[in-house]
Amino acid sequence: MKLGVALPFIDVAVGGDPAAIREFAQTAEEIGYQDLAAPDHVLGVNVASRPDWGDRNTSADLFHDPFALFGFLAACTRNIEFSTQVLILAQRQAVLVAKRRGINGVYQHVSPTHLKRYVAEFDFRYNNRVGLGVDDVQRTEKVARGAVGKGLTYQRTRQQPEAEIPF
Repeated sequence: MKLGVALPFIDVAVGGDPAAIREFAQTAEEIGYQDLAAPDHVLGVNVASRPDWGDRNTSADLFHDPFALFGFLAACTRNIEFSTQVLILAQRQAVLVAKRRGINGVYQHVSPTHLKRYVAEFDFRYNNRVGLGVDDVQRTEKVARGAVGKGLTYQRTRQQPEAEIPF
């Protein structure tokens, strides 16, 4: 089991100070937490138009963009993983989310040992896209050709027989 902790953005003294955020993340990692979570709210509720809302997640609350925040924290920590408690896709431009998803959304941690592999994957994706005349079928065929002789293996994680699909 992995243990995680959420960044305390409700505490403005921590959430509003980059040095305090860095210190919180580094301390969490040092004492053994494996995951650091952050909330995502692009827009807070305007309580003037919803007086019965309460005092949670309002336009007065402090929230950081998790993509930028995790990029900052990745440079400040060694092994801790990052997650969003919630990512409200409907409040974001889909193209920007897909673009920014890149390293943060695919890999929770980028180790120096495997950095060349991560960069190679993004290089492959960038240089083999529809805009350059490479469609999904061609890209899949190219990956399959590149896998020949690489000794790829598949290992089942469970030793139970697969259930039949009823359709």
